[in-house]
Amino acid sequence: MIPIKVNLMDLQTLVGAKLSAEDVSKFLTLTKCEIKFVRGELIELLVSLDRPDLFSAEGISRAIKHIMGIYEEPAIDVKAEPVCQVRVDDEVLDVRPYIACAVVENVNLSHEALMQMRQLQRKLHETYCGRKLLASIEIHDYSLVEGPLTYTARKIEEITLSPRGRKEKLKLTEVMMREPWRRERYLLHGYEKCPVIVDSAGEVLSAPPIVESAKTKITPHMSDVLLIVTGTNDRIVKEVLEIFVANTLERGGTPKRVKIQYPDDLWVTPLMESSEFLIEPHQVEEALGIKIDSTELIALLLKSGFKAKIEDGRVRVIVPPYRIDVIHEIDIIEDIGIIYGFENVREGAVSVLNTGKELIVNKLARKARKIMAFMGFQEVITHILSNREALSKRMRLETDGIIEIVNPILRKYSALRSWLLPKLLEFLSNNKHAAYPQKIFEIGKVVTICKENEETKTKCTLKLAAAMTDYKVGFEDIQASLFSLLENLQIPFKLEPAYHPSFIRGRTAQIRVYNDVVGILGEIYPEVLENFKLENPVAAFEIDLERVSGVHAES
Repeated sequence: MIPIKVNLMDLQTLVGAKLSAEDVSKFLTLTKCEIKFVRGELIELLVSLDRPDLFSAEGISRAIKHIMGIYEEPAIDVKAEPVCQVRVDDEVLDVRPYIACAVVENVNLSHEALMQMRQLQRKLHETYCGRKLLASIEIHDYSLVEGPLTYTARKIEEITLSPRGRKEKLKLTEVMMREPWRRERYLLHGYEKCPVIVDSAGEVLSAPPIVESAKTKITPHMSDVLLIVTGTNDRIVKEVLEIFVANTLERGGTPKRVKIQYPDDLWVTPLMESSEFLIEPHQVEEALGIKIDSTELIALLLKSGFKAKIEDGRVRVIVPPYRIDVIHEIDIIEDIGIIYGFENVREGAVSVLNTGKELIVNKLARKARKIMAFMGFQEVITHILSNREALSKRMRLETDGIIEIVNPILRKYSALRSWLLPKLLEFLSNNKHAAYPQKIFEIGKVVTICKENEETKTKCTLKLAAAMTDYKVGFEDIQASLFSLLENLQIPFKLEPAYHPSFIRGRTAQIRVYNDVVGILGEIYPEVLENFKLENPVAAFEIDLERVSGVHAES
């Protein structure tokens, strides 16, 4: 939960109705928020991390107006001609390649409104923007901007500007040595150049993601705002901009679009496009256990902040662009349940009774974990997300069959792991400073392609992998550990010579339980060790616990 602060009087102004703290608390129980404390007119709230549109008073007031049934959506002309232009230079594409902008004219900005804008900026930076690594937000007084703008990159020591809160011009190298900017120096680690936004007069307006210029500082009672979001992930850049535009419009004003000219592409932002989903009443009944007709369903959807209409017995739900938490029908059904009130769902007897028991594979995994620990292996838990290079290229394997993520936030986490050993080698690589010998193991899920699965075309499998490294370690060492493990689990097995590109030829074996091959063991190939920057030999094995438990149970 994310703490945010709002002023009760400001909230009343935004809603257009008199509210008490008790009223606000009652309404917030129907959203993903709760009141932490009330002190005079100051209310501190806790907001769910997946609702960044509620990180300021504007978003809270919009949610309250939806529940009250008095919300009027601001008019947005998505076909209007852009009022400003930004040219993106080739220089910046290798540093921070994406930029999206919007102008909001004639907005009513009081001192409290500016505080809320800064709070929204800060909370988005801390959460959805990955502490500015993925995206950073700038707010400028548009009346002081001399367009068109250029988004480029310059050597850090050549950048000079007047940072906000300072009158004198400073070199960026000096700025990055002072508070509060010095805390963000890591964002440029490894780069010789820093992105800059330059106006038509050649003056630097900002050096994202570090600092903004004092020239276009925002002040109370200004009327035109330029919002700029830069980052390393195009989807997040656009979504953050649309959240900020939507919340700013709650203060009035007219949104205007900006033309972004890339070297080989053209954006016009903000798009402010809604997404649509089709929901059938029986889906709600199956998920929530309540019978509800289409008319009541639409009423609940409107209170949740969606538009809805009936089409051939189904309900078409229109999701506003700032609701980036909605990615599936079940997210909409969750909101329906919250507005309906889970306390209003009647209790009922369970129609089918079954006696539960531990799955064989989980029992096997639990026993294996104890045995590995008794043998001196330390358990590690690594992330299920990895990347194509680590899973295949560095392991001397073909790249086919890896399940990759569309638009990953980080390249490091762009694929689902298909086996455990690459993650163990990464772990050993990161712990070369620790004492030797090192013996580690992991029991975890891997994901592979499975065309027989009609729904997801994937299969999730529980595996066990172990690795040991020392100044001298070989096949016999890891074989002894495998023998102890399987004999203590009372699983009959045998080893057969095998070939695997990740292991040394002649020092590799496949593990067979009855007639099924369930794993591989051997000494890691020297090229693989070099790829992971490992200086000592490594011996390892990996077995499929689900296949082991299956064939063992059948026998």
